Amino acid sequence: MLAGALVGLPASLPAAASAPGTAASAPDAPSTASVAGAPAAAALPTEDRTPGLRYVEDVVYAVDLAGAAVHVTHTITLTNEVPNRVTDAYVERTYWPEIGVPVLVGATGLSARSDGRVLSVRTGDSNGYVVAAVIDLVPDLYFGDTQTVTLTYDLPQQPPRSGAAAQVNTAFATFPVFTSADPGLASVTVTLPRGVGVEVVGSPLQITETPDAIVLSGSALPDDFFATIVARDDDALVSRDLTFGDALVRVQAWPGDDVWLDFASDLLDRGLPALETAIGIDWPVDGRLDVVETVSPYVYGYAGWYDPSSRLIEVGDALDAHVMLHEVAHAWFNQGLFEGRWINEALAEEFAALAMVDLGMERPVPDGAPGPGQPLNEWGNPTLDAPETDEREAHGYAASWWVARTLVEEIGPEAMADVVQAAAAQRSPYAAATSDDRLRRVADWRTFLDLLQEVGGSADAEQVFRDLVVAPSEVPLLDERAAAREAYARLVAAGGGWAPPAFVRGPMADWDFAAATAAMPAAAEGFERRDAVLDLLGDAGELGLPVQEDVEAAASPGELADLLDRVEAAAEALVAADAAVGGANPLARLGMLVVDAETDLAAARAALRDGAYESAADAARGAEVRVGTATVVGGGLVAAVLLLVLVLVALVLRRRRGRGVPPPPVAWQGTPPPPPAAWQGTPPTTWRPGA
Repeated sequence: MLAGALVGLPASLPAAASAPGTAASAPDAPSTASVAGAPAAAALPTEDRTPGLRYVEDVVYAVDLAGAAVHVTHTITLTNEVPNRVTDAYVERTYWPEIGVPVLVGATGLSARSDGRVLSVRTGDSNGYVVAAVIDLVPDLYFGDTQTVTLTYDLPQQPPRSGAAAQVNTAFATFPVFTSADPGLASVTVTLPRGVGVEVVGSPLQITETPDAIVLSGSALPDDFFATIVARDDDALVSRDLTFGDALVRVQAWPGDDVWLDFASDLLDRGLPALETAIGIDWPVDGRLDVVETVSPYVYGYAGWYDPSSRLIEVGDALDAHVMLHEVAHAWFNQGLFEGRWINEALAEEFAALAMVDLGMERPVPDGAPGPGQPLNEWGNPTLDAPETDEREAHGYAASWWVARTLVEEIGPEAMADVVQAAAAQRSPYAAATSDDRLRRVADWRTFLDLLQEVGGSADAEQVFRDLVVAPSEVPLLDERAAAREAYARLVAAGGGWAPPAFVRGPMADWDFAAATAAMPAAAEGFERRDAVLDLLGDAGELGLPVQEDVEAAASPGELADLLDRVEAAAEALVAADAAVGGANPLARLGMLVVDAETDLAAARAALRDGAYESAADAARGAEVRVGTATVVGGGLVAAVLLLVLVLVALVLRRRRGRGVPPPPVAWQGTPPPPPAAWQGTPPTTWRPGA
């Protein structure tokens, strides 16, 4: 995260803080008015910061972490090279009564000596970073004179957050190294305790080790020499461990800076869960995360940074919640999630701001729409010593955050979290609901744009990208994409809830719009054939989810055509079978009481819904065959019933005839009964056995 420009020394503080004096004398004539002012410098080299004065300097910086100080010694040899100027009556002599040496603000114990003599030292002008240590030269330095001056002072520990260019404590030291000598006439030596970590930022220095120290050195330095030394002994930091689920976070602060330690510990303890909730992805760091207080990022112009490979966050001593949460957010937003620096910086900045709201803090917002600048797709890792770096970094951070903030305002933080989660899962922006399409690459700006529109539902993303993201050479690609997406939208509408086949979605996700567009007619024809099948089926059947899955998964037009051939064949067989069952004659319907065609028909419908097209066709044909069989069976059943009826009728008639013939009487044995009473009327017929 950008903090500001690198600390440099101003040209307005030259080595000679006071102008040389001019004296005049007339050995052969009476004195007149002297000529005031310094000698002209037009003919002198422009890079010479002390025209007319040969300035040789050797600067030694001794880092004393145990004493929390840096001891500095300047050994300066000055030679006046401005010749006396003789006029008709006068000799004009240029001299230096004093010399100004730039030292860092906060330097203490300023002391100067020359040839064993103590020289007077006072402080002069300052620009906030350096101040002129003005040394009274004794004697004044005239033409041809040489004088060696030794200036010593200390750079002591400064309070945290003081803004001092030099910071030193028992665990850490950083300070700029510079000289005021003429080009090629300067040397620098920095000594540090063995065992400390050392980094040189800026102009290079040679690093050697002795039995007692680490030595950095450089000689014959150019006029633009400037370096910053960073020395650290992390073992001397004060640590506090935090737990976050199964994760361990170790906060490491400078000794004595309990304010920062408390601030960072409390913020991380509450902020990590807030970030995890806002992003919707579990804490991604395996192992311990170290958060270290250091001004090392400041040296490069940043407020902090995160190194995923070492699980290390380094932030400055400022009590800045947005900076701290921004760096922690990089645990999620790094090159493992999105390819493209600006995307990760934008999302880290925005989700850190969202987490602050969840923590009850005021939400930071961008300063406004950025002005013209480098397209974000061209914003890569900076070249720190390039003159345009500061401007590009400032624009990159401002523009990227503005993009993220603008889109979150449009679609909402939850939708943006959905976009991030889709990218983390490497889901295709053009995935079908029935598939789990995955990209085989880390998402880049193209996938980010697709996800913003397809997952996040953004209507503004494309124009935002055109305004701030894409390079001029990429604009035609966006134009091609816009045309392809219009055609794709028509295809989606034709799908009626079914996604286009994979042979269209894949090229769309890969931004191969020529291939995607060329494949769309085959996909549209496929949807037309599907609609025809649905019309054919009517109420006789349906196409279930497995059929949709097969259509959406088709990897080529040929595969889709073959699939639909099988679907149509199964549908035609099903319709024919349904017609046969529905139009069965009475004999067939009677036969279907024995021959179960309905079961085969139901099986055919189920198989078609399940995408078992051959099984569906076979079952449908089986049902149709069973209808024919049922007719024969029905006829047989009718004949059998008729035969049974005839048999039953015959039996009934026979039984009825058997009831009209009395059985033969049994012969009477014994005395006959007495005759009946006299009969009145026609006497009955007398029956006798054997009659």
